[in-house]
Amino acid sequence: MKKISILLLIIILFSCRQQDDTFTILLDWTINTNHSGIFAAVYLGYFAEEGLTVQILPAADNGLELLTAGHAHFAISSQSSLTRAIERGLPLIGVATILQEDDSALASLAHLNIIRPRDLEGRRYLGWGGSVEEATIRSIVAADGGNPDLVTILPLMGNADLSALLNDVADVIWLYRGWDGVAARLLGIELNEIAIADFRGSSSYTPILAANLNFINQNEEQAKAFMRALARGYHFAAHNPQETARILLSYAPNLSADLVAQSALRLAPLYLNEDGRFGITEPERVSRRTHWLLEYGMLSHYIESERIFTNKLIIND
Repeated sequence: MKKISILLLIIILFSCRQQDDTFTILLDWTINTNHSGIFAAVYLGYFAEEGLTVQILPAADNGLELLTAGHAHFAISSQSSLTRAIERGLPLIGVATILQEDDSALASLAHLNIIRPRDLEGRRYLGWGGSVEEATIRSIVAADGGNPDLVTILPLMGNADLSALLNDVADVIWLYRGWDGVAARLLGIELNEIAIADFRGSSSYTPILAANLNFINQNEEQAKAFMRALARGYHFAAHNPQETARILLSYAPNLSADLVAQSALRLAPLYLNEDGRFGITEPERVSRRTHWLLEYGMLSHYIESERIFTNKLIIND
């Protein structure tokens, strides 16, 4: 999944209602199965039933800044990015987690026999060049008794995806198991995957839905209506992955039908928590990640969980 930077392109899904009832969502990547509940809610009329118009904006590198500036009402991001933005004073808050489990992993070709973090010693890692990303690599290697200084973290060059492994550009990449991991299996590529979720501090809520805090405070009832429709969309995606795959493909027909179908099946169990609710964040998990960011120098001070996420807007009917 790759970001695109066309900021003015707007996919208008419904356009016949008044501006005050229009909500904009800024994506984090090109359309993929993480977004299934959004498109399901649009297609099935859940937003329309709440009297809302929804516009979807393509991804941008500065999504949280655009959200702060009022160019969108909601944006898909990550817990770490949101926490650091809040520390910088941006008026933002997380309003839902899209997946209940961090579904990312460090992946390598199976024949390299990289099966645990300390096996990264002497290997080349290629990622997106973020400081949180590098700290995560170092922390999980150290936690497994390895020496993170022996991991070569390559400067960002080209695509940090499966092609980097197949072309021997890198030994290890960071991938999302529900997308590139599924793609690898469909292509017959055997991977070893080290799940980030197995490392408590390094794991975080991702992707998440963030909101402009000022907008939420001034429009709480409308925001609740939006979240009610969104939750219905993700409940549908959780219980009807095959139909949800068909819906997503109707908006993004360029995607591989097999990939979308298999990805939808994998992600369906991750949309809802153990109580069958969408979007809920646990303060203890939020706090654990914040302490990790502080420990590894990604924050200058601790931020209380309630300043980062709220569950008050989520309505699971």
